[in-house]
Amino acid sequence: MKKCVLIVLSSILMVSGCNQNKLHDGIIVINDEDAIEVMFEDVANDINVVPIVSDEPIDECIKYLVSGNEMLMLGMDSKTIYYFVDNELKGKLCAYGQGPNEYYAIKTFTYSPDEHIIYIVDSYTNKILSYITPEMKFHGKTDNSNTIQYIAEHDSNSFITLMNSADNDSCFLQIIDKKDAKCKRVLMNAPFYTVGDADNTMSGYSKHNHSLALSAYINKIGTITDDGFQCSLQFNYGDKNIPEDVMDFQIGDVRGFPRLIEFANTPEAELCLSGDMFPKVSKGTVSFWYQKAMGSIHELSYYRNSNGNIVHYKGFHIPGINRNVSPFCNTEDGYVMVFQGTSDMIRDYNTNPSDLALKIFDVMDHQIENNPVLLFFNIK
Repeated sequence: MKKCVLIVLSSILMVSGCNQNKLHDGIIVINDEDAIEVMFEDVANDINVVPIVSDEPIDECIKYLVSGNEMLMLGMDSKTIYYFVDNELKGKLCAYGQGPNEYYAIKTFTYSPDEHIIYIVDSYTNKILSYITPEMKFHGKTDNSNTIQYIAEHDSNSFITLMNSADNDSCFLQIIDKKDAKCKRVLMNAPFYTVGDADNTMSGYSKHNHSLALSAYINKIGTITDDGFQCSLQFNYGDKNIPEDVMDFQIGDVRGFPRLIEFANTPEAELCLSGDMFPKVSKGTVSFWYQKAMGSIHELSYYRNSNGNIVHYKGFHIPGINRNVSPFCNTEDGYVMVFQGTSDMIRDYNTNPSDLALKIFDVMDHQIENNPVLLFFNIK
């Protein structure tokens, strides 16, 4: 009965979505009140609970990257990258230090599955260092004088980066050469919010997938082509959007960040929405996740626009678990969430657990060293 009601509500939402409010130039206004509260198992498919296999403890991680059957995780200390194949630990990059082939800390990283090479940006020197998986043998180093905020493989010969200007007063989305880090093409100027949210908005970017999102007062989702950025969807959150003068500032604006902090401490900020995280663009369909600006990463809403047909969900609760499902990164055909620790940490003792919850608890309880458990899924 619950699924029948959900299908009816989804159909109503799809029809009404074609008449949603728009600003000038086709900019859509997304209203969170239109989102249907759903149970995770009613709207998810391709669900798979997978334990990470490792005889050594895996620290809590802050960035995840999935490429086919390979997965990389950056540790909380920003010094260690764990490398997995078929969810089993096969290598660990831990080359921090002051030696010629070492780094102080990892600011950001990317991976080339064809080369089997991890590229990291040293947070102190801004140099790009590379290491061959799974042995983590040092491969090379590229000098770079500018500050790279984010990096991903664009094609066999280049990276896409968010890189500060020479005087550090602004940031640009640009293509740089792999060999010498020289700029090949500047794509656009990037405001602070785009830079700060890049781990989520460029989560799935690779040489085979050039889709990304740009976070700003007007959010944009699209793809990088030979002609530049091709926008597929522009939107904001109407009266629940963070104000433009608070959101769209450059890194060099000395008042920009304090102004954002001041706004964050106001009652208005509690009502605001933000984000265009984990975007996907394919054949007329654009999807992404967003959240309350001051909210938890475990309280995300999902929005998908397929040639005007709208799917708009929030909630994603699993009975028996005390946090809602939300992605940690994109996969090629879905998303992955990470559970770490003991099952007691995520149990909701006030509700009866579903079969999926029981399976997650069981896998967590049998993990060595309380290592991570992965929940792979997609949204119908």
